[in-house]
Amino acid sequence: MPLWNQIYMAVWSITTRPIRSCLMALTLGAGAGSVALATAILAGYGQQMERMVFGAYARSLVITENTLIHDRFGPPRVSDLEALDQELGTLVEARAAWRTGFAEAQGDGDRYEVRLFGVVGDYQREANMAVAHGRAFTRAELAGAERQCMLGASAAARLFARPADAVGAPVRINGISCAVIGVFGPAETNTAERYALGVLLPFTAMVRYFDRSAHLAPDEANQLTVVLLDRRSISAARETADRILRREHGAPLSHAAPFRFGDENASLRAMNRQRDLLTRLLFSIATISMIAAAIGYGGYTLSAVETRRRDIALQMACGALGSDILFQFMLESLILGVLGAAIGAGVAAGLGFLVSSLWDIPVALDPSLALAALAGSIGAGVAAGALPASRAAAAAPALAVKG
Repeated sequence: MPLWNQIYMAVWSITTRPIRSCLMALTLGAGAGSVALATAILAGYGQQMERMVFGAYARSLVITENTLIHDRFGPPRVSDLEALDQELGTLVEARAAWRTGFAEAQGDGDRYEVRLFGVVGDYQREANMAVAHGRAFTRAELAGAERQCMLGASAAARLFARPADAVGAPVRINGISCAVIGVFGPAETNTAERYALGVLLPFTAMVRYFDRSAHLAPDEANQLTVVLLDRRSISAARETADRILRREHGAPLSHAAPFRFGDENASLRAMNRQRDLLTRLLFSIATISMIAAAIGYGGYTLSAVETRRRDIALQMACGALGSDILFQFMLESLILGVLGAAIGAGVAAGLGFLVSSLWDIPVALDPSLALAALAGSIGAGVAAGALPASRAAAAAPALAVKG
């Protein structure tokens, strides 16, 4: 039987029974929509969780000295950022070097112990706080050594009666005056909370005027942060960074890694475990929905074959082969699978918008979800229709007529 004739017969069979065909497509669409919606909610939840808890840390290399090994090669250096840029340039979104310490600070009242953060580079990826008063550092100021600083919200509340009055006023840090140019607002991520009771300064200014630690050289940092464009490239970037830093610090491969590449204060592993648990839960529900849809579709297809036995017998009596009948039913399943995928993608998009608007559930719809729904629906339709189609193709015309 010519291909166009088989296509015509498949389309004719679908259109002559519109109610049954719609029910079959809706059954597949329900399963495909469940998978697409569950995946969208999972993706949205993961993105929101990363932003709220870790911010840029979720896709960063946080490089610190490995103090657990006996062979010490020193802490990372600011100059290491240039070497990392040469190899990781296409993967890097932002970078910064940090020098940390503690000091006594005094504003217009009592003295308090605060934490100092000397930084050069894109500090706002980690200190993820809006500027409530004043302004932020410029790139030139961070590269310089001016005695300027920014205060975290809690630090400003301690050092000044009114945090807004801190802008333009001096703060004495370890007895040395520093001009306040800005005050941060509340932290927007959990990892940014560490800066709320801190004072941020240019890296060189901190080393030159305010840092009393004698164990670090002027170019050495407590931490380097390399923010990557894509979280999926962390593993490859870590291997490359380890190789580069070994070369820069003279650490052979026979020694343990001289640097660590994760922030022990930001438990990214705990977040990933929680997200993996939710992943298994949502996909289990979606898989059950898809299996139920495939079973329901298979039942509809089997019923359709039983009610069309005389039509099948007539086709075979007119010269149609069993392979022609099989191909026709598989083609019907394919068409209904495509319709079900389209319905499922539309339902998922609509429900995703609805639940996001009404219940503030994060939903991240992606074009790849539509393709996944299409493939799943088509696969389920063809697989569920295979058995009834093979039974129809194997039936003898005389027996079919009797049925």
